[in-house]
Amino acid sequence: MAEYTLRVLKDEPIILFTREAGEWQAGEMSQSMVDTIALLDAQPGPMFLVLDLLTLSLDLSDSLAATTMASRGPEPMLHHPKLRETIIVTTDPMMQHSVRAMAASPTFGFARVSHVETVADALTYCRLRLAETRGLAAHEP
Repeated sequence: MAEYTLRVLKDEPIILFTREAGEWQAGEMSQSMVDTIALLDAQPGPMFLVLDLLTLSLDLSDSLAATTMASRGPEPMLHHPKLRETIIVTTDPMMQHSVRAMAASPTFGFARVSHVETVADALTYCRLRLAETRGLAAHEP
């Protein structure tokens, strides 16, 4: 059984991934990325990805493995062509540091990723970005 849920929000280009409470299971990360990529592939256009990882705490080794898996390799999730931006919801300092590293480093492809501390903040951020985009589109000739 999956230790996470993954869904597209109704009438919004936002995918919400929620990591359920519980022990970290071997293979969970790679399977969740496969599932997320499949969901992104099925979308008609660019999406925001909100990763609610509030129940997850990683040590340095696990954090580096997750960062590498998500941002490097032949089909890295964080560089998916239908991914507008990823917002990671976490209060874990190690994970917040990893997010900043992915965004700032060529090693991780300058991933379009940021972090906030609540799901509400993540959704507000996505909706504001969408409103900005729509506002710009309304002013184009």
